[in-house]
Amino acid sequence: MKKDILYILTGNTVLQVTSLLSSIIISIYYTPKALGEYSLIILTSSILATFYTLRAETLILIEKSTSNIRKTYSFAKNFSTILFCITTVMTILSIILLKDYYFMLFLPFLSYTIANQLIERELFFIESRFKEEAIISGSKGIINNILQIVLKSFTNALIVAKLISEASYVLVAKKRNSYNNNFNLIETYAYFKKNKDALLGLTGNRLLQNISNNGFHYITSFYFGLSTLGLLTLGMKLIQLPGNMLGEALSKIFEKYQQSYSEREYKTFTIKFYIALFFISIITSISIGIVSYLDFFHLLPKQWGDISKIALILSPLTIPTITNAFIISCYKISNKISKYNKIEITEGFSKSITLIAFGIKKELNTYIICYVTISLIFSIFKFLYYIKNNNSRFISTSK
Repeated sequence: MKKDILYILTGNTVLQVTSLLSSIIISIYYTPKALGEYSLIILTSSILATFYTLRAETLILIEKSTSNIRKTYSFAKNFSTILFCITTVMTILSIILLKDYYFMLFLPFLSYTIANQLIERELFFIESRFKEEAIISGSKGIINNILQIVLKSFTNALIVAKLISEASYVLVAKKRNSYNNNFNLIETYAYFKKNKDALLGLTGNRLLQNISNNGFHYITSFYFGLSTLGLLTLGMKLIQLPGNMLGEALSKIFEKYQQSYSEREYKTFTIKFYIALFFISIITSISIGIVSYLDFFHLLPKQWGDISKIALILSPLTIPTITNAFIISCYKISNKISKYNKIEITEGFSKSITLIAFGIKKELNTYIICYVTISLIFSIFKFLYYIKNNNSRFISTSK
């Protein structure tokens, strides 16, 4: 178990480091507008990827038999292929009619590769091949960084680099995994008919999460333009990087050590762990705020001139970034993740409604402060709600 956690954390660390390198490369070779366009394409592709699989990949982990795993895997692969063909035709027709927006052609291809990556990744997890998955994920990030530099002179270079790196993961994972799928429309329809309630429920919930959580990006691009969205996207990546690394690592530590506490001790241990984590997140947030205030980001090209000011306002986001991974672990341990998802959806729509109202005034600083404030309030609320409504665990506490 220790090795599994280590592999997961190592893989996550490599991903975060490659994400940092990607941010540096983008700031040197690309404009804020290019990053803004890239962000919207990736977010839209991720939403489409939810339709491509109907979240069937999440069912792979709970299947008991090899036969059922194979059926679920085949359905996810086949259904994603069907929707890929349909959306590609629709996209081509749209481009012909609009006589513009050629970048839209990337959408079905990116969505298809993202969907297939999610499917293949679950096979690594169900077979506990964490080390192998971590190596492939890390390699994918490195390939993406190299291509961002090599292709910098080409149009839509960021999108092309992302597409190739995602495809490389799928191709390698497909070769390494032992499951194969035969394209069969009748079997695909039969599986959907049998599991449609679970599939549609998972898809609907995920779509609500995606739309509510990513509304910020679409609203920002509408009110302030793609360049501002690019600045905010880079600012968030820089701010959340240490939070993602710390939060994921500390949440895994919590998941491991909570097993050594009795049911009576669990609640006290959880509260103490949260207080310690909250204190760490505040120190990290203040540190990032000081770095931003002292304008350490002035080394970036002039086109990113406002990044220090934006990073300073965004710095409190480090607090929910660090604590949220731990809070999710708490809800999972008590088998209450559906409650967490509902709160997260409420948070997303609360942000969207507030940002739409404040975005009209076109005051960027106030707009960002509203986003940060709501994030902090809901982060604290999620934990307080958990503590008030959960006094026990439902996952076995045996070592």
